[in-house]
Amino acid sequence: MGNVIIQRLRAYMRPCFPCLFQEADKPEGIENLGMCCSPDQKPKRSHGHYFVALFDYQARTAEDLSFCVGDKLQILDTSQEGWWFARHLEKKGESGQQLKGYIPSNYVAEDRSLQAEPWFFGTIKRADAEKQLLYPQNQTGAFLIRESESQKGDFSLSGSMDPNDFLREAQIMKNLRHPKLIQLYAVCTLEDPIYIITELMRHGSLQEYLQNDAGSKIFVAQQVDMAAQVASGMAYLELQNYIHRDLAARNVLVGEHNIYKVADFGLARVFKVDNEDIYESKHEIKLPVKWTAPEAIRTNKFSIKSDVWSFGILLYEIITYGKMPYSGMTGAQVIQMLGQNYRLPQPPNCPLHFYNIMMQCWNAVPEERPTFETLHWMLEDYFELENSYSDANNFVR
Repeated sequence: MGNVIIQRLRAYMRPCFPCLFQEADKPEGIENLGMCCSPDQKPKRSHGHYFVALFDYQARTAEDLSFCVGDKLQILDTSQEGWWFARHLEKKGESGQQLKGYIPSNYVAEDRSLQAEPWFFGTIKRADAEKQLLYPQNQTGAFLIRESESQKGDFSLSGSMDPNDFLREAQIMKNLRHPKLIQLYAVCTLEDPIYIITELMRHGSLQEYLQNDAGSKIFVAQQVDMAAQVASGMAYLELQNYIHRDLAARNVLVGEHNIYKVADFGLARVFKVDNEDIYESKHEIKLPVKWTAPEAIRTNKFSIKSDVWSFGILLYEIITYGKMPYSGMTGAQVIQMLGQNYRLPQPPNCPLHFYNIMMQCWNAVPEERPTFETLHWMLEDYFELENSYSDANNFVR
């Protein structure tokens, strides 16, 4: 009797705290992390009534219905919150009739819906998606779709990197040595997956670091210091004739004692061959439109000046505590607006001098944008220059 009561308690607790019980029921291998839920998560009710199982479920009571991941179920009754009455469309009982019983509603998704697809992982973060793609059982070209972290309602595609691309990025990291660039320690290529070992940056990406703070402890002086350190690392890339092509807060890492370093050299390239300072991409790549210079979007040609444009967007992220640039606009809308000389407006609480630096980075003429060396000393001497501007304004008045 006691066991029956416990089973029923577990059955009733399951819809309230599903994540406490899912670990034992999930299939081995790649897990659909996107379907892990929170206590307030409620699955949508179906109009088609045909659902597919996302996880294995073993009946806890005689009234429950067991099923395995991928099984097809017909929902007969959704009146009970958290538990639906269903018919198994594939398994049959001893009498030859299809089995019926109660199922946890958060274990299924409507058939042929996005949530039912094995490649859809819901709300997992980029770093977790990358870990999933490193599983040994994944084949070359494996991918997953997840909800966009930065743009609500959009989706992001994460794919496994070609080993040659992975090694090329490691080679770039090996060649570049600077205190403000992430340092490579080792590359492990004995077997798949290939690993690169870098220095530990304990606080993760600058984007998350800023968003988590939201102005509680980080103020203008530290924000200027962040920008100056990134500019220092980029000035070194500039000197070494490299372009980054993906400079953004998500690709800057934060270490102990307010240390910030440029990372993620997957799109980096060397230029200045035969006195050319422009790199033309011969292959189609997915560009982060909101961070990419207009001329690079139009012509697919990149230079250190297109990195300077991206640095201006990074300054916007820093001063707004990780907010999305061009919020509410699609990539196509951004391209159209930039063609009309639109620029991001001065954010609230952004000092005018800081915004002026951003605007210099967004000069429509690439050659008129400052070098990273200039940006570095401008930010290093930021407060002295700001005071001189203030004194000049007071004198004019």
